[in-house]
Amino acid sequence: SAGRLRASIDACIRIASKSPQQNDLLKKYSNQLAELFIVSEVILEEWNKIASDAKSAELAIVAEKPSGSKCVRCWLWSETTGTHPDHPGLCDKCYEAVTDE
Repeated sequence: SAGRLRASIDACIRIASKSPQQNDLLKKYSNQLAELFIVSEVILEEWNKIASDAKSAELAIVAEKPSGSKCVRCWLWSETTGTHPDHPGLCDKCYEAVTDE
């Protein structure tokens, strides 16, 4: 809402929960959360790391800019983008798809 991110894929989401059951569920699906939320990255945090002042909330979510660079193929931000000299604009996932390695 502050206008710092142009689209959801331009975000890294940090999530923390007070509930052990919610934490277990988030951890179970951690590899799919970025795709589910249509963001570049999801980081599961300890409650006291991002929600120390949110006394009544059960879940804390912080959106910020992701690290790395934007892949020219999938448009997701990744620290692996730019690490392939023969395809410098691709992340690891897209590099594998394009080169069939």
